[in-house]
Amino acid sequence: MTAKIRMIPAKDPSSSKTYTAPDSGGFVSAPRKTLGLTGITLKTMTLMAPGALVWVFFPLQAGQLGGSGDMWAGTILALGIALITALCYAELSRAFPNAGGRGSYFFAQMAFLDRERPFHPAIIRAAKKVTGWAAHLYYWVYPGVLVAFLTSLIVSLLEQFGVDVLIPGRIILAGMIVVLAAMLTGRGISGSSFSAVVVNLLQMLALAAVCGFALLFRWQNPLGIAVWAYASPERVLFPASFAGMLFQGAFAILILAGFESSTSLAAEAVTPQRDISRGTVLSLLLQGLFAYLLAYAAFNLAVSDRLTAATTGGGLLSGIQAVASGTGLTGLVVQIGDALLAGNGFALMIVLSITCGIVLFGLLLAAINMGVRVSFMMAQDREIPAVMGILHEDFATPYAAVWILAAVSGVIAVLGTLDPLVLSGFVLAANAGVFLLYALICGMTAAAFRGKPGFRWIRHGILPAAGILLNSGMIAAWIILGPMAGGPSRASALSAIGMVGVWGAIGGIFLFMGGRRQPQSGRRAIYLDGEVRLRHRQVYDRHRRGETFASIANSLLISQQRAREIFHHYEAWVESGDSMGEAGAAREQRAGRAN
Repeated sequence: MTAKIRMIPAKDPSSSKTYTAPDSGGFVSAPRKTLGLTGITLKTMTLMAPGALVWVFFPLQAGQLGGSGDMWAGTILALGIALITALCYAELSRAFPNAGGRGSYFFAQMAFLDRERPFHPAIIRAAKKVTGWAAHLYYWVYPGVLVAFLTSLIVSLLEQFGVDVLIPGRIILAGMIVVLAAMLTGRGISGSSFSAVVVNLLQMLALAAVCGFALLFRWQNPLGIAVWAYASPERVLFPASFAGMLFQGAFAILILAGFESSTSLAAEAVTPQRDISRGTVLSLLLQGLFAYLLAYAAFNLAVSDRLTAATTGGGLLSGIQAVASGTGLTGLVVQIGDALLAGNGFALMIVLSITCGIVLFGLLLAAINMGVRVSFMMAQDREIPAVMGILHEDFATPYAAVWILAAVSGVIAVLGTLDPLVLSGFVLAANAGVFLLYALICGMTAAAFRGKPGFRWIRHGILPAAGILLNSGMIAAWIILGPMAGGPSRASALSAIGMVGVWGAIGGIFLFMGGRRQPQSGRRAIYLDGEVRLRHRQVYDRHRRGETFASIANSLLISQQRAREIFHHYEAWVESGDSMGEAGAAREQRAGRAN
């Protein structure tokens, strides 16, 4: 087959990022590569919602073990663990720059396959299974936590205007947020990169301004406060207890997660093999050092006995206890604004709340999108039910997975909104997925470079070993310390342990059933070390029907260049009439290595 097929415009909005080369005769080429190191860093930061989570996490952490003296130390511990993992992730991104939206799931395959003597197919498949399900625990709980945060933020904002939202109203509000997010994600609509960067930069500037006001409030002491939550600045920086620091670090990891989604920018990067890895580490440094360490230090220093909150029984809480009771940072921002901005604390709080809400909603869309990508890939490999791989006919998005994830998120949001301790449990459960996924990433790094000429003991031996030990140790820390601490920490830890146990049982059932499935008779499939590659036939059939590579690539979550290569390779196989036995599998393996 030598005749060229003229392309027709793609229906999917995301195909607008393609261009037509002057000499291509109207054929759609690859995405325009415009992102350098600065662009990748900024866009990766937008996937991490820089600074926005401090408004909802600070009150949540204040009520847990170590909340009165170890929040900053716990955050620096989490940042150190995240940086070690990011360095390992950068090595994998440099070695396999074409991961795209598949991210860690792709690394789990290539780390054991792309070798002179690949590992046994059973090991490769087991690595992908565990990685995919760990990512599910993270990506499928996190959106529900974000919906609960958004619901609580809106409820708190309405209460400032005298509107008391009862339980039915909170449930309806959470449902509305979930439905709106699912509709936007299911249609494949994503905002422009410029808008996302601008919103997040505004959030960072607002956070920096409020942190400056908080430090100035402590320095000038315009209210004549005699008792502060921390008597001196150094008390904020040094942990009060080792156990409290560990438990706070187990909470803080979620505000730093998200850098692993940077591989989705590879198609737009000018030099992905160099800049994806650098941008990943740089974005985490900017996010952690500037957005969170500064914020946690400034807000802790500004808390005093003048910050109060009434309890349901008529009592009065002050200081860190007031922050944890529900007043959160709202009361603190109002207090600081009234003292330093001529009584305009309320206006300052409203502006910050609206900005934070916008950023959190954007982060929710990104989290749903990443979650369904992992589900789609596992469904393509027939490791989970095929319904998760159903694509929308018009928008070419895994809309079935989107709505299932939306339903799960709605349940999590409702439960978390009604009981803050349950919400803390969901946060710890999601963090367990983060730590497990990050430990696996470190293990993949060691496996990917072991025995290769480019192996370096520090980058590919010592760092991955430290990452595995630290990430695994943090999971053990909150499982052991939480129930021993008593109070809210005990309730949060026990509920999280139950959630992780249920999730693991469900995952075990799916993975065991997936291991027993066999390809349907008569279905034409291509095997690559046990992985079902049905998308090869999908690319071929859909392109023959006239669809553009842009539309096909978006629906199958691969690059346009890869879709084009698959089409020509499968076309050659169809014309040759080669069998689908061992010869076909071996040729597919060679083609995969070459690509």
